[in-house]
Amino acid sequence: VIQHYLAPAVLGRTLTSARESVHWMAKVRGHQMAKAAVENALWDAEAQQKQQPLWKLLGGSRREIQCGVSIGIQDSVEQLLQKIETELASGYRRIKVKVKPGWDINVLERIRSRWSEILLSCDANSAYTMDDVEHLRKFDQFNLLMIEQPLWNDDVYYHARLQRELRTAICLDESIRHVRDAAAAIETGACRIINIKVGRVGGFSEAKKIHDLCLTSRKQGERPCRTRPQCGAVNTAKFPAPRRCFGLQALLEGRHCGTGGRGFASRDDRNRRHSWHGISNTRGFDRRADGPERNVPCGEVSLLLLVFVVEIVLRYYGFLFLQQLHGLGKG
Repeated sequence: VIQHYLAPAVLGRTLTSARESVHWMAKVRGHQMAKAAVENALWDAEAQQKQQPLWKLLGGSRREIQCGVSIGIQDSVEQLLQKIETELASGYRRIKVKVKPGWDINVLERIRSRWSEILLSCDANSAYTMDDVEHLRKFDQFNLLMIEQPLWNDDVYYHARLQRELRTAICLDESIRHVRDAAAAIETGACRIINIKVGRVGGFSEAKKIHDLCLTSRKQGERPCRTRPQCGAVNTAKFPAPRRCFGLQALLEGRHCGTGGRGFASRDDRNRRHSWHGISNTRGFDRRADGPERNVPCGEVSLLLLVFVVEIVLRYYGFLFLQQLHGLGKG
């Protein structure tokens, strides 16, 4: 898709900014991650041309932001608790754990009994349905920042119904593919937090639109996501407004996107200092460099390499298939 459609759409054109590439790639439907690879590479080039770090070009203003870690389902609750302890000792300020039926209430009870004050959230990865409303209400007792994508990955409507039943804030992730989805989620009250993944929405330009919509809606007194970090536990008795947008905040506020841009670092980041897009991470805080940096869009480069490798493999097996057909024809 990149080689035959997206790259030719922008190559040879005079662009004054990376966001102008969106217009030229719009004739190709879908393929958001491929579009993000091209557009974000242009953002990188623009940042280098203007001698700015990428976070500054995107409009970032904060010098420091707390970061957290996302921990998957483990072999045992004890193993999970050990991993949480390790991450907290490393300085991470937010903990997000994966949940599913059979691995939720008992796990959250164990975590809260040991760490009553940490900023805790969970990610359900669409593991529940509306038949589980009564069960999901039990999550309210754990003082969670959010429960991420509890229902279907392409749904907004039923999440709006579910949010009315819960005190815990719902975070929408896969449901938000573009700014129109975000607007629908905000207007229907389907969530109080939006996870903006740059690759999923097609690039920085669309991601920034979603981010700005959340800010604007909040100023107008609607129910959008905040984009500023907020320390401390969430008040489960009252939820006056959505709490935060993790995704694009990661770059606008000077963060790297460790695991899809959720504002959570990957496990590989633990106990080491790294620098990416002019941002360094140490002891649970991401700090930005003021001067121009060499912006290396690791995710985009990896995606381009993957596309290249997949194309080679497909061509090879296609060649073998054609040989077999040719042999059958001779027979």
